[in-house]
Amino acid sequence: MSRVLIIDDDADACELFSFVLTQANHDVVFATDGRTGLDLFRETQPEVVLVDIFMPRMDGLLVIGELRRQCPTIKIVAVSAGMMISIGTSLLDLAPGAGADVVLRKPLEPHVLQETIARLVAGG
Repeated sequence: MSRVLIIDDDADACELFSFVLTQANHDVVFATDGRTGLDLFRETQPEVVLVDIFMPRMDGLLVIGELRRQCPTIKIVAVSAGMMISIGTSLLDLAPGAGADVVLRKPLEPHVLQETIARLVAGG
């Protein structure tokens, strides 16, 4: 069993992701804003962090950068429905440059989320 931290301001998304990952035998904790998520990261020491891009108090790209600074080996999954910043480019496209290992677009298929987390936990 691994611990997964979900940082997403959408409470429904947190509940859904938590349910899906709990069904796959992960221990899940979540925060609904970036600053609280960083505090919870330090407290819970998860193996994987799922980070939404658009959040109050601290956007996901900043959260990803700070997570990477605090723990260079942490596995990070960036998620978002995607907001275009220019033709053909969304903020989600910037997540790998900020330090995300994987980028997933919402809405997520449950099996895709489970397989992604399992692969990252296994070291992939």
